Amino acid sequence: MLWISLIPMLMGGKIAAQSAINTKLKNEVGSPFLASTISFFVGTIFLSVLLAFMRPTISLSATLIVNNPWWVWIGGFTSAFALTANVLLFTHLGSVQTSVLPIVGQIIMSVIIDQFGLFQSPQTSLNPVKIIGLLILLLGALFSANIGIKRSPLEHTEKGPLITGLGN
Repeated sequence: MLWISLIPMLMGGKIAAQSAINTKLKNEVGSPFLASTISFFVGTIFLSVLLAFMRPTISLSATLIVNNPWWVWIGGFTSAFALTANVLLFTHLGSVQTSVLPIVGQIIMSVIIDQFGLFQSPQTSLNPVKIIGLLILLLGALFSANIGIKRSPLEHTEKGPLITGLGN
């Protein structure tokens, strides 16, 4: 089942490309929020086509909504936040930092989720080997993103305020 490990790697590659693509879209449409809306609309069409072919039984009832914790319904918000943040940060941080720093956040949050069994996930405690592996990953991510290393003026990618029209 080693091949299944390629799927998350493809996801990561898609996320890096998505940041660049949606930043270009933002430049064309003039708004990071409109670019994100367009991106989610295209994603909705894609998922609708998949649903049409897969023909799953869909049952969304008030009971289903009421009987589940509030946090099961915020996935779309977290996705929209992440996508829009990538669009906003890409021209300020560049591709590597915009891709790597969320991975650092994912690693840290994943450890917290596993350690405490948050969101009804299986609880998996840290052990010395896992701690060493996580530290190596975090250090590698931070080094690859050049955190704390001053860029030369030629490398500086900042293109103005993060959100235009809000007095930044």
